[in-house]
Amino acid sequence: MGKYSKGKADHNLEHSKNKGAKDELKIKRRKYDPQYISLGFTAVGPDDDQPFCVVCLQKLLNESMKPAKSKNNFTTMQSELTSKPKEYFEMQKELYLKQKGQLMFCTTLNEKVISASYLVSLRIAYSKNPHTIAEELILSSSFDMCEVVLGMETVIK
Repeated sequence: MGKYSKGKADHNLEHSKNKGAKDELKIKRRKYDPQYISLGFTAVGPDDDQPFCVVCLQKLLNESMKPAKSKNNFTTMQSELTSKPKEYFEMQKELYLKQKGQLMFCTTLNEKVISASYLVSLRIAYSKNPHTIAEELILSSSFDMCEVVLGMETVIK
């Protein structure tokens, strides 16, 4: 009986060793190499560890950073772009980054417009008159709107 229980304990020990090895494999992630831009993808994310295709604008799996898989993906999915130089993909990356920045600007601008609208409503409410008072208050409120959305320089102009 002792022989069997000892074997079972050894089996559990081996199983726990294998489990630890699997955990180590899960933690290991490939890092982005700047030469990958010639294959059509770059890295995005907080640690630049998420591959991103600059042609189809999709995030890829981390496995795509393996050179064989990235080259295979490039030749099968973007076969018409295999003859493009590295500069083409760098330009695509810059366009993506500019596009992303424009989206952030539009979102911020939208929040400013909502804030300006609130200030106009607040002035109308403080006047304690019917909504026709809005016509009289629009001029002074428009200065507030311009200040919030465009800045103090435009109000002075």
